[in-house]
Amino acid sequence: MPIGADGDVTAPCSLAKQVLRRSVPEGEERNRQSLGCGKMGLKLFLSSTLRKYVPGYQNLEGINLKVDGEITVRELCRQMNIPGEEIKMVMVNGRSEPLDHLLMGDERVALFPALGGG
Repeated sequence: MPIGADGDVTAPCSLAKQVLRRSVPEGEERNRQSLGCGKMGLKLFLSSTLRKYVPGYQNLEGINLKVDGEITVRELCRQMNIPGEEIKMVMVNGRSEPLDHLLMGDERVALFPALGGG
């Protein structure tokens, strides 16, 4: 896989559904996972039980993603194999948004499942 100038791994679009891991040399930014086939960058954070859908997920670092053009949160989840019915709250750049929110790039996306307790 080619590595771009920013250190993110890029991949052909046929691999867009896979999360790619690489080791990061000491001193570099902690971007350990990337998904790529385009130019639009996103940072994805998963809460609690959603993490099980992304093998090797690093909860403090999240995932750096590169996707082709505009994409909805719902489509992003589908590509990452995260069931939409498991997601109860979406935050984009600190604001609550619906699953059908259109991502434009350079955004921080956080996904949360239903919370239980008593």
